Amino acid sequence: MIPIKFALLWHQHQPDYRTDEEIVLPWVRLHATKDYLEMVQHLERYPTMHAIINLVPSLIRQIEAYRDGAEDEILQISKKATASLAEDEKQFLIRNCFNVNRERMIARSSRYKELWEKQHNNESFDETDLRDLAIHFALAWTGEFSRFESPFDMLIQKDRDYTEDEKILLFSSLQKIFEKILPYHKKLLDSGQIEISATPFYHPILPLLCDTNSAAEAMQNVLLPQKRFSFPRDAYEQVNRAKILYQERFDHELQGMWPAEGSISNDALKVLIEENITWTASDESVLLNSLTHEASGNDDKKYGEMEKYFPRSFTHGEKNITIFFRDHGLSDSIGFEYAKWDAYDAAMNFVNRCKEIREKILDRFGEDVLKEACICVILDGENCWENYYENGKYFLDEFYKALTTTPEISPVTLSQAIEGIGPRNIRTVSHIVAGSWINANFKIWIGHAEKNRAWELLANAAETFHSFRVIDAESEHHYQSAYIALLQAEGSDWFWWYGDDNSSAQKHMFDSIFRSHLVDMYIHLRLPVPHELFENIGHEDVSNGQSGAMHRAT
Repeated sequence: MIPIKFALLWHQHQPDYRTDEEIVLPWVRLHATKDYLEMVQHLERYPTMHAIINLVPSLIRQIEAYRDGAEDEILQISKKATASLAEDEKQFLIRNCFNVNRERMIARSSRYKELWEKQHNNESFDETDLRDLAIHFALAWTGEFSRFESPFDMLIQKDRDYTEDEKILLFSSLQKIFEKILPYHKKLLDSGQIEISATPFYHPILPLLCDTNSAAEAMQNVLLPQKRFSFPRDAYEQVNRAKILYQERFDHELQGMWPAEGSISNDALKVLIEENITWTASDESVLLNSLTHEASGNDDKKYGEMEKYFPRSFTHGEKNITIFFRDHGLSDSIGFEYAKWDAYDAAMNFVNRCKEIREKILDRFGEDVLKEACICVILDGENCWENYYENGKYFLDEFYKALTTTPEISPVTLSQAIEGIGPRNIRTVSHIVAGSWINANFKIWIGHAEKNRAWELLANAAETFHSFRVIDAESEHHYQSAYIALLQAEGSDWFWWYGDDNSSAQKHMFDSIFRSHLVDMYIHLRLPVPHELFENIGHEDVSNGQSGAMHRAT
């Protein structure tokens, strides 16, 4: 019996929350203590479960910054002696330390739930309440494996009336987690169990860096920014810097790149090929658009439901890149549905759907063609777990157990998939319609007045930067610092929160971070800062029903 190849990619990503002066938001730290180490620990328990973990380079840098002692504002205030807190610091903790899933995280502790009710009823907090709150917020963002270890188990069992010494012990113990994250990934990489892929350094939408006009390929009526952004040089820089960091941290040559939000285009693929990336991936809807497009070269414009299970080879010059396409139904089931299910039932449902896919390919094409197929499941590896019982611990156990004990399924990395299929057996595609894993277009990042305004400010900054002349060692230093600030501003996350696509109480913070990166660029170049960079782009938070940092593919 020939099993079907199954590739699972967990995408680990947070935007670069650092400005020149501070770490503005705490999400890298919180997901690090709860998710980044734990996701590889789960995999290690199932040695035949091969998978890909995508680590965004700017995330790696932030993990290292915390490892080396960096602190965000919540951490700084939480670590202070509670009796010494100023009134505004007390209110800051009360505002921010309930920013967790109430059903799955607050309700695990009777004391945390009690504190939530006090806050909900606008009751005052005394010193013990504030100390307990800071500790419970940190414990809520502690991984399931750590919770059974000392001192976390003792603190969880105690539940209330913590001391300052216990608070110090908790934060010093959490700090040690940061020392384990990257070495643990390298350990599983070296053993061959996982493949680590990367994203262009600061998580930019690569096709839009090459040319914002590419948005019109999938959205013919899109309102584009008044000033076109087209700086392919920055696309190469984002990819090249990612490759260098990967080599330095893992002592391996980078093979695969999950482009930010699965965003690809002809121009973006050429950048990846010229940077010697061997594989990339996007969504099945991008493949549908591409195979049915008039420039695809396909005689048959009909798109069959099985097409997404066959990777494509895209050629540029004498080199090519293999493109995999995610099954967004299977991927979204993990991201949005299975948290409501019994863990065993969810795992069985997933595996049975994979077996059905295998049977359809077998029935339609035969055994030989089955060898060329690969089911790809790609999704966020951090944000969904707050919705699962105990951070998805039981689901992941049942999930990996089912995948590794089902003869019809063979878990592989994407490099292993290419080797198993054989490069000569990979089908070709001559044209890719520019798009992302969300609706096969770039609507989330361009087209709204706020998003377009951000692109115009970015284009002005890039134009200024690339016209700057380096004349000596000092100007070279300023130039390099300015380039980092510009590359940070090119990240996709700032555009994600502009407009009315997504809702968050912290939207104004993302606007502020984006503009601060551009301000830093001008300051590093010793140039006047344009006054419009001190004006808000986003205004009140208006939501169309979507929420937060995760989106379904359709």
